[in-house]
Amino acid sequence: MHYHQHHPIVITPEEIFPNEARALFALVENGAQIIHLRHPGATENALCDLLITIHPEVLYHLTIHYHPHLAGVFGLGGVHYRPEEIAREGGGSRKSASAHDWMTVKSCMGHADYLFLSPIFDSVSKAGYKAAFAEEQLRVLLEDTDRPPVVALGGITVANIGSARRWGFEGAAAIGSIWETRNGKIEIGRTVERYKKLVEAWNGTKS
Repeated sequence: MHYHQHHPIVITPEEIFPNEARALFALVENGAQIIHLRHPGATENALCDLLITIHPEVLYHLTIHYHPHLAGVFGLGGVHYRPEEIAREGGGSRKSASAHDWMTVKSCMGHADYLFLSPIFDSVSKAGYKAAFAEEQLRVLLEDTDRPPVVALGGITVANIGSARRWGFEGAAAIGSIWETRNGKIEIGRTVERYKKLVEAWNGTKS
């Protein structure tokens, strides 16, 4: 299983925005490798309506969270499973899951291409969602190599993404520090700029 990320993973806002397909294309054009399509409240029809408008080049970069059979229908690159389901699922696509404790991380060894571990920092998008681990604890846990690659999630910003990398995370994922919306639409230019700044901070470079 290979996971080499030079770019943070993007997770979509919970609601579907009318210009989301264009925004996803702009992010991929600007280097986004993996984008998690996470729309918990969306019906299967709403997701289909979105997916048919997405540029074909973008589809492989998408990992879907709900209605996983749509990955096969549209040729998406990945499916995000519940940890207890991932071992049962066949191979073929990128497989990921979310963990909130180290036991779950270990249980997905050999089944997941990578796991989200959260919350690492106080959340940007969810009020009252606080960091669950201490830095020293994370450093020690991440030294354990008998595990899938672990991606930091929860409160990731330009200011702290470099810390996540230094502590030993293989990747980082963000929602609140990437997306900018206004009047019910995504501000695509601003969103891309924010994403690029996050990439620079992860790679330790300044433009």
